[in-house]
Amino acid sequence: MGWTSNIFGRLRATTMLAVRVIRTAPFTFFMIASILITAAVTNTLARPITPEMLARWGFGLDPVLSGRSYQLLFAPFQILRPYMAMSIAAVVLIFVGAAEYRLGTWRAALSFIVGHVAGYAGGVAATWLLARAGVEWAQRASAMTDVGASNGAFGAAGAVLLFVGGRSRKVAFLVIAGYLVGALLIEKD
Repeated sequence: MGWTSNIFGRLRATTMLAVRVIRTAPFTFFMIASILITAAVTNTLARPITPEMLARWGFGLDPVLSGRSYQLLFAPFQILRPYMAMSIAAVVLIFVGAAEYRLGTWRAALSFIVGHVAGYAGGVAATWLLARAGVEWAQRASAMTDVGASNGAFGAAGAVLLFVGGRSRKVAFLVIAGYLVGALLIEKD
């Protein structure tokens, strides 16, 4: 009898914690659940995204030039490779969750959306301009499409940094910059 009450007690505590998290950070929960559900439905939890799916859901210069800018709306719910599901979920949990805790749900959602649009649109514009100037890596990069929620998550992190003072802001900025540099070095294509 004792072990069953212990199991049910832990299950109840876990359920109460989950309900509290959903109430405290509904946007963060929605984003993580949407990303994981989409990855499960499209089978990108098991294999990398196919070129056809990337053309349909990804965002880059080609969708902009061909009038498919609406793909920017679908890009954050996709992942490129299976291992990215947990890293994207963690980045969204930490950065968007912190924004939602510190700024509230609507401001966190707004900072995510602005960061997402600015990150993708700015990246496309920058690589296009550099490609036009003859920079070789920019010519290759401007032909690529991408998916993921990291731009929005880093936008939310930037919004939180506006409200963090003193030394904490510098440390947080260095941690985020280090993560971004590390991600660029690790990701080869």
